[in-house]
Amino acid sequence: MLIEISVGEGTRLVKYEIQVVRPNKIEKPKLTKLTIDGESIPLIDGVTDYKVELEDQDSYFINATINDTDNYMFNEFLVPPIKTSSKEIEIGIIPKNPSAGLDSITYHIKIVTDTIEPITEPPQTTTKKPSSSGSSSGGNIENPKTGSTPAIIVGIMLVSSLLLSMHFYNKNINGYN
Repeated sequence: MLIEISVGEGTRLVKYEIQVVRPNKIEKPKLTKLTIDGESIPLIDGVTDYKVELEDQDSYFINATINDTDNYMFNEFLVPPIKTSSKEIEIGIIPKNPSAGLDSITYHIKIVTDTIEPITEPPQTTTKKPSSSGSSSGGNIENPKTGSTPAIIVGIMLVSSLLLSMHFYNKNINGYN
């Protein structure tokens, strides 16, 4: 609620605003229980990032419960119980009434397995400078270089443009005198 009070008039008018906020007695959202493939995950108050070590599988069954189902719900992207193949899971808890001014929270769960994932790197291309002896072995690896001729031409154009601009400027000023 916002209360506006005007005191005085004209140039001596002073406006006061008082904002009244109803105290929020609703507890912040949190998970009270989280299980992945039947294994219960110990939850700690205030912690939202968890790493869970499990065996490597094609999919994982996730179940969770919220502390206050009257005021909060899971966001629509992941509503437990659900089966997912992702190893990085986000469980979001949002207020049922968006205009109530309640907080929302997102839990991040990363499933770590003992399976080693293959690392793929993009192929690297290099250019070899041929050696003077004609053999393909040896030689330095260099990036291709651009010539210095375009830089000289651009420099000449800039200097001539400056001189030409100064000439026309002086001619214009002398015309006004």
